[in-house]
Amino acid sequence: MVLFAWNQKESWAPLVQALDGKRARHRGLINILPTIYEGVLAYHGCRPADVNSYYTAGLLRSNSAALDIRAHEIFSSGEFPEITSAQVESAIAGLGARDNGSIFAGLDRDHLLAHCGHYMIYGSERLCAIAAALGDDRTRDYRQILKRYGKPTLFHVALRWEQMTESDVEALARITSENLSKIRQQKRLSIAFTAFELYDLLPGSAILTHEHPDRIVDPLLGMTLYEFRKEVHHAL
Repeated sequence: MVLFAWNQKESWAPLVQALDGKRARHRGLINILPTIYEGVLAYHGCRPADVNSYYTAGLLRSNSAALDIRAHEIFSSGEFPEITSAQVESAIAGLGARDNGSIFAGLDRDHLLAHCGHYMIYGSERLCAIAAALGDDRTRDYRQILKRYGKPTLFHVALRWEQMTESDVEALARITSENLSKIRQQKRLSIAFTAFELYDLLPGSAILTHEHPDRIVDPLLGMTLYEFRKEVHHAL
């Protein structure tokens, strides 16, 4: 499967060759990219307890009911006597339900590690929000408790064109057009803030490999460096 990979300069070679030195505006690239590549290499950050389950079940959309149960399992377990079950419920109620959420995958691995590390450090955004609410007017930051569970994981996934929205493909074409001259001049690429929003599950077959980054910037703690020293794992 030939994928366009932002962080791999060699993957740009077929596009550069096809353009043959010609300038390409983003609207033209919308039509050209699918003739060269079968899809895009993207990255999804999270903190799962069971990495292998993702290779069978795939990347699933969020389930707020299941996450709320998990919040009770963690914070109403008795380990935190200062937190009542009613307080957990109040924190949950403040968020409301958000089932059928989207799945996000980033184009640039470096961007996720430098700017979106909280998904790998703390896991679910909903769980993190519940933990933050429990810490209101207290001296303890309960978000830090979430670091006990799972491993920071970055999945490398293959996105086919038909799995992307038109607006996401346009955004990809635009940023590709803006950086073509840098590739041709062997210059460093800009960080790509482009993300793909998926409205259906991404099957396990789309997951190519995964890694457990050991150095991640934490945007929730003033962009400090979080370190998780574990070896890198790959799918067999």
